[in-house]
Amino acid sequence: MAIKYGSGNGGPSADTVTDPQKLFQALPAKDKKYAYLRDVQGDVLGKWFAAPKQKDTVIKMNTGSGKTTVGLLLLKSSLNEAVYSSGAGVVRHVRSTHSECPEPAYRIAPGDQHPPKVC
Repeated sequence: MAIKYGSGNGGPSADTVTDPQKLFQALPAKDKKYAYLRDVQGDVLGKWFAAPKQKDTVIKMNTGSGKTTVGLLLLKSSLNEAVYSSGAGVVRHVRSTHSECPEPAYRIAPGDQHPPKVC
């Protein structure tokens, strides 16, 4: 799949957009077959984005309907929402200023496969 993440089309950056439909439009370089989202893909992405706090989601789509594209957009959208920190000072600051973190905070060190949750 020839999808490249990053900025370059003058619009919102694919590294900051969290709405997966807008994220698709923000992708700067797409193969011709990814010129637009199919209706079923847009429906699935819209329903998923409308219920962001739902823990478990099952997506059922027909063969050839673009499940991989949808999955990658959902993953990228989720990653764009996450806040990661590589510095212990930032983690200490978050822990000292928030008695309960609104979003999970992680300390990531080079080589970590599963970063430890710090709050």
